[in-house]
Amino acid sequence: MMLTRLITKETSYIELEEDLIEKIQEKKKIIGDFSSSKYTSYLSMIYKNNNNWYFFKENLKTIELINELLGSYMSKKINLPVVSYNIAKTKDKIGIASMNFKDNNHNYYYPDNLPININLYTITTQNIDNLQVMCMNQQNIDIFLNHLLKLLSLDLYMIQSDRHRHNIQFSQNIKTGFFDIAPLYDFESCKKEINVNNFLIPNAIMELYLDNIKILAREYPEFYDILKEVINIDMTSEIEKIFSDYKLNQDCSVYQKLIDYYEIKQNNQRKVIKKFLK
Repeated sequence: MMLTRLITKETSYIELEEDLIEKIQEKKKIIGDFSSSKYTSYLSMIYKNNNNWYFFKENLKTIELINELLGSYMSKKINLPVVSYNIAKTKDKIGIASMNFKDNNHNYYYPDNLPININLYTITTQNIDNLQVMCMNQQNIDIFLNHLLKLLSLDLYMIQSDRHRHNIQFSQNIKTGFFDIAPLYDFESCKKEINVNNFLIPNAIMELYLDNIKILAREYPEFYDILKEVINIDMTSEIEKIFSDYKLNQDCSVYQKLIDYYEIKQNNQRKVIKKFLK
């Protein structure tokens, strides 16, 4: 089922202007500098509405769509910086769009263009230690670590399988030097379930598997408390809020299927994660 079949007469949306070829340099500034075969495709996904730039996704499968919205809602629930989504339309497409979060007061970095050494294939917490060097003082370190551990916990709970080096960015205030995770985005590729005894969740900062999670918890004891907070979030309640807030169709079979899907997923994940909390 596509988004068009979930929309009701009450659903509000924004209208995006057509792709503006002459604004290509502005689009490149929004996307940032990185090498990828998908770069041109990313540029074509940027549109305008009322002088604001938006990143537009269309033709998402139902689960991908709900994952995106759920990731945004759950991030806000634990006070993580994250993008917000609007239902959006172009001349001939419909999807969801998030407003550009970049401004002129910050520098933005992908993991592979930070001015410090990051091992994109790390299997330890070394990247977390290295990232703290970017922080301006201990208070900045504490806030950054809190956000990073929440991100890892959320990705573990949602089984985010696509947190690669272009699906996370960092920001640094040009004047103050304050360093943090930039608003999160891209939650669409989350697995349904993982093997309790043998699993691996890729992540550009630190791969999440049993031994690594134990190392993470040993070096950062606060990780356990954060993980407990995250798995207490009821995914089905957030789905209900999403359908209510966006005025999507709750009187269709797919709605109950989604509730059932996420209830099973969260219960399975809680069982898996509680093994780490013992």
